[in-house]
Amino acid sequence: MKVQSSGGMVPYLYKAGKDMVSASMSEDVAQKIVDHSSSQELTEEHPGYPLCVDGAFFFPVDGSETMTGPEVKPSRKKKVKE
Repeated sequence: MKVQSSGGMVPYLYKAGKDMVSASMSEDVAQKIVDHSSSQELTEEHPGYPLCVDGAFFFPVDGSETMTGPEVKPSRKKKVKE
């Protein structure tokens, strides 16, 4: 799957414990992460970042790829502790 870049840089989200970190990396590095990952899935968990790689990285993808990629999984609901 091809990540979406702007000016050679790819914005991404990274799951760091219970937090999400937002940053950007070069398109080459992002594509290597995707190509060498053990799992990829499309999700609606983070709008604008549908590609979840190894359960930690979330990348934007080219619009045409989201329709032909793996099944889109709905966002996960967090359990509310009472």
